[in-house]
Parts: sequence; structure tokens; C-alpha cells
Amino acid sequence: MNPPTYIGKTQRIAEMLWRQIPKLQTVADPRERRYLFTGPPGLGKTDLAEHLASALTGENFDHVHLGMAINTELVTGGACNVELARRWATQGHYRPMFGSCRVYIVDEIDGITKDAMVEIRPFLDRLPLATVFLATTNKPVSELQDQLQSRFKVQYFDPVPDAEMLAWLVAEYKLPPSYAAKVVAGANGNARAASTDALSWLESQPVVEGVHTAQ
Repeated sequence: MNPPTYIGKTQRIAEMLWRQIPKLQTVADPRERRYLFTGPPGLGKTDLAEHLASALTGENFDHVHLGMAINTELVTGGACNVELARRWATQGHYRPMFGSCRVYIVDEIDGITKDAMVEIRPFLDRLPLATVFLATTNKPVSELQDQLQSRFKVQYFDPVPDAEMLAWLVAEYKLPPSYAAKVVAGANGNARAASTDALSWLESQPVVEGVHTAQ
């Protein structure tokens, strides 16, 4: 299974992580199975975490994204509480019912409370076998709780360079270069914002026999 296609550094991170999949599924050391994705919004951090979970567990990506997967749990940092951490610790004693790997994704882990962090810390330190923990944040690592700063292999996501963003918009959405340049200028390296603007432009174009016609 190949990684999804992104642009900028996100693509390079995706390719690196896909090479790690066999190791993540089998390695015993918990330090090798805890990743933190950090960087500005709109670079695909959560999307990449969900795709990686799908590849690790063999579960359908849409099921992972919608919270319907059996072996992948996706929560926000604000939803992490003491009870959840204790359930994870108990659940970890058992192998997945289906497949060979279990994945926990905590989106915006900077929102986790101090009480929940006290419970999650020993869970991370003794992360059960065949279990991968993925976390995302838009904040610099230095602004996170000390326990989070030292327990993850950190992947830093950078804004997409203007030239790469421009080429992507023209190739992916068939935007006229002049308009694509305006989108790039307003996106500030945010791929999601650029994509949204491109889709809005496409919707505004006349349609002839089901094909958008650029004006």
C-alpha cells in the first residue's frame, strides 16, 4: 500500500512513515511507536494520521475517519479524561479482535488536561505491543506539557513553499496561473486553505457538458 499524495514536506513525512509500517506493527520499544505531528494548520497532519492508522490496521480509511473503525480510536485532546486513559490501559492488555495492530489518535493533544495527562503518561510509557499512538498539535513543541515534549518522536510539518503550491494548484485544479498566484499569496503555505479557494473557483466557472470552462 502506497502513502496518500500530499505536497511539500507532508509528502516526505508520509513516505518516511510508510517505510516504518512493518516496524511499527512489531517493534517492542514503546518509544518507537509514539509520534507527534506538529506544525501550522492546514498541512494534513490529522489526515495523514488517519491514513497511517488505516494502513497499520488494514481498516477502511472512511471508517477510520468517521470513527467507525474497530482498531482505531480518534479523539480530541479536550476529550481525553481520566476515565478514557484508564480504559485504554485496561484495553491494552488484550490483543485486537481483528487484525494485528491497534492505533490511538489524539488530535490537538495540547488540549489534554493535567489530570488526564497523569493517567496517560504511564500508558504511553508502557504502550502495549502492537499499539501505535499518534498525536497532532498546531502548537510548537516547547508550548506543550513537559510530559508530552519528551515522549514522542516528533515530525515537524512546514508550510508549503509558494512555488510548489502554485504548481500543485495549476496541475490539480487546472487554475489559470494568474489566479493560482493570488490563491498562493493568500494561503500563506496552508494547503487546506488553498484547496478550498481552488474548489470555490471551480464552482464559479461555467459548465459545458459537465466540464468546467475557465474564464
